[in-house]
Amino acid sequence: MMAQDSMGLIRVLPGKKGACFTMGREENHQKMRTLNPFWYYSWSPTTPPLHGNVSGTIEERTDQQPTSTTIEFLPMFWGYYPKVFHKRIREVLANKPRIILGFNEPDKVAQSNVSVQSALVAWPILEDAIKDAGMSDTILLVSPSCANPLGPWMQTFMDEVNKKQLRVDIIGVHHYGGVNATAFQKRMRTIYESYGGRPLLITELGVADWQATTVQENRFSPDNVLKFMEIILPWMAAQDWIVGYAWFPFDISNPKGTSSALFDRNNHFTPLGKYYGSFLSH
Repeated sequence: MMAQDSMGLIRVLPGKKGACFTMGREENHQKMRTLNPFWYYSWSPTTPPLHGNVSGTIEERTDQQPTSTTIEFLPMFWGYYPKVFHKRIREVLANKPRIILGFNEPDKVAQSNVSVQSALVAWPILEDAIKDAGMSDTILLVSPSCANPLGPWMQTFMDEVNKKQLRVDIIGVHHYGGVNATAFQKRMRTIYESYGGRPLLITELGVADWQATTVQENRFSPDNVLKFMEIILPWMAAQDWIVGYAWFPFDISNPKGTSSALFDRNNHFTPLGKYYGSFLSH
């Protein structure tokens, strides 16, 4: 299911660069488009139409090239809600997705807060539904994306996946570190090697100062974050075991993520957003 191009790179998505936005806000539709992603997700199993077609079409790209491309939507089961889980699965499979994303930060109480035991109940239900729909050969399953991809939640879950011979095709990853590109590269490779050499899909990525309580206190400058991005985007493009990535769109007024913001207060590109939007490498 994962084809390789002429350079031997694993090709799962139309291109590696993605975007993540809550699509209930009208302004996010245009923001998402201007970033020129090949794929996107919205932390939900379904998404509103992108001003017409669900898949969406970019008519104007930030590099001024009048090209047009399909933006692939990736459904996510944010949490596990047993009463509606079967219904949500049917809704997702009706759209014939190629990739399904697992739970969002199940290891955090403030996020989906799904226990490993509950996740291991839900996963076979999802697998069986895919099999019953005759889609086992056309859908790839991405693991839950933990806040700590190397923490006890993820390690226990993947140990049980291996013991029970469950399907996890790709490892979902969240990363909010500093601006040390070498440290980022080492951590991604460690995650890759820790789970049987499964490829990574970095569904949330950014630089954050979790100690900052005001924008002024954030210890990472926008210039340093841009330099970090200028190193890691080409690097990720060259790694055959990284199938995609999505930069998290922090609001510029967010003290912890202000220097990672892609848009300013007027919804125009920051220098970081301009670089991300113009980076079109597959």
